[in-house]
Amino acid sequence: MPRETTKLSLPLRGTISANALAELHAEAVAAARAGTGSLTIDLDEVAVLDSAVISTLIKILRDVRTHGGTVSLSARRKSLLDTLRVTALDKVFKIVPPGEQAA
Repeated sequence: MPRETTKLSLPLRGTISANALAELHAEAVAAARAGTGSLTIDLDEVAVLDSAVISTLIKILRDVRTHGGTVSLSARRKSLLDTLRVTALDKVFKIVPPGEQAA
């Protein structure tokens, strides 16, 4: 049975709370456990990729890979893309255009 693709979005604009990050992590892990093969996290509504967001993204990647899945990030804003490059997350995650899901 082929694994489906699920797109997850960070639920808040601006600064993301610890509770929202915990919920995103739990949702991603639950989807991976349920057999979702590829997750795309949309970062376009995030004001700043701070250390808490980056740490959560890395945890999601680690935990989803444990279940055989992949994680990609979606962003269009230059400031977000620059942060992904500076932190080398563009080497760790596949970056896809907004509205597109990784295969």
